[in-house]
Amino acid sequence: MKIFVYGKISSNANRKNNNYIIKKIKEIYQDIIILDYDEFNSYDLSNIKLIIISGGDGIIHHIVNKCKNFLDKIVFGFIPTGTANDLCHNIGIKTIEDSLKVIRENKIVEKKLIEVNDVLCLYAMSIGEMSNVSIKTNKNIKKIFHKLVYKIKGIRYIFSKKNKVKIINNQNIEIIKVKAFIITNSKYLGGVKINKNIKEDYQIKIIKNIFNLIEVFIFGRFKTTNTYLKNNLIIENDSKCCIDGEEYILEKMIIKINDKKIRLLSKNTWQSFLFVV
Repeated sequence: MKIFVYGKISSNANRKNNNYIIKKIKEIYQDIIILDYDEFNSYDLSNIKLIIISGGDGIIHHIVNKCKNFLDKIVFGFIPTGTANDLCHNIGIKTIEDSLKVIRENKIVEKKLIEVNDVLCLYAMSIGEMSNVSIKTNKNIKKIFHKLVYKIKGIRYIFSKKNKVKIINNQNIEIIKVKAFIITNSKYLGGVKINKNIKEDYQIKIIKNIFNLIEVFIFGRFKTTNTYLKNNLIIENDSKCCIDGEEYILEKMIIKINDKKIRLLSKNTWQSFLFVV
């Protein structure tokens, strides 16, 4: 069974775009079932083999998590109609036409996922005040200003307070104060390219001042200070957690690096990074 799920409230999910995408998807798959996001939430997932999702990072995050017990059976395809579309950008999809081409080519790749407690993280999780750039941004404002709103709010949170984060990696315990602690397997955050060259998995970056932030979020440069090689990482913190742009209340997090994998239609490789801001 093949289904197409679309979000109604994503930044670029207007009726014209949705109708166009549905028309093109039906040309590729004549037997596909069309559902909006609300209809999908009550749908039986047991017989699904392919899910094409049109939406932003948040909608994709929630749909994949709803399907997490069926990841070995389902292939996912993504169409970017959100604000930042970080996940799609990371797999080489920047436009609706890009995604339709990838879907037609039907090249399936298998990628590692990060798991935070029982929540699958597709591209980024963060802790600290700067996480509010995504969490507290009004959806209507996103529709008007798109990615620009992240840059404007990001400047405000540069001067925010720091949060204490306790990191337990194997037998090593480290306590640091940060504006944001970010784990990501994406080249993009908030629609901004943060890394140009991927070389290693699970790198850690400490940003101490505004100049480091400019270096990462404007010039896409960073220096590796450490690499976590273990599969599990325990994080304790005194702030909210943001996973794929969605808010979670998790005081203690067990980060599992490679327990879960996702099969998706893609044209790019996908590796993982750890940043501390």
